[in-house]
Amino acid sequence: NKNYDSLADLINADSEDNSNLLSDTQTQPIADHIIDYSLGIHWFKVTSLPLANQILSDIDQGIAKGSSSGAQEVNRKLKKQGTNAPYAIIKAFNLSVITLGANIAGLLFIVNLIIIIVTIITMVSLLNDMKSRATIRMVIHDTMAAGMWAGFWLILISGLLALVPVIFNVDNIEFGFLLEIGSSVFLEYVIAGVIIYIICAIPWQITAAK
Repeated sequence: NKNYDSLADLINADSEDNSNLLSDTQTQPIADHIIDYSLGIHWFKVTSLPLANQILSDIDQGIAKGSSSGAQEVNRKLKKQGTNAPYAIIKAFNLSVITLGANIAGLLFIVNLIIIIVTIITMVSLLNDMKSRATIRMVIHDTMAAGMWAGFWLILISGLLALVPVIFNVDNIEFGFLLEIGSSVFLEYVIAGVIIYIICAIPWQITAAK
């Protein structure tokens, strides 16, 4: 809604007394498309125009379902903007920052993929080396111990990152919305860490020396 107010100011529409605020039902499609744009698997993006046009469509469809007079005024003035309307959306919703965040997310995905591949190769090499020096039981025990540590650190680091928007007020930070969006993703990593820890803990305990 803050972005919608900015949009109203940009196109000289009335934005007094929050009369142009959209309901949660109307803003949800916009939020969903921004999240999909930012966190979905994609190539590097060079323009935010497709997202701007999608948001423009979401606004038009949402207001068509009924909203305040202020919101309808914004929609009318948006239509008068013609081909300039998407650029007003880009500026009001800071889509250039969202595009940057989406590209950073894509880069991190590639980096993580490379790390996983290198880790697998290294792990296979270490396992082969351990097989020549220890029994299968010891290899499984040590491997599961490493998995438990990996799960523990994943829980700890992701948990701390997920708590950042909860502990600190990130509304006034330029990338604050990315932290809020990322919080739910980090919570999923916490769950993944717990699953990894539990899966590794069972065979680790079974193969423990008695």
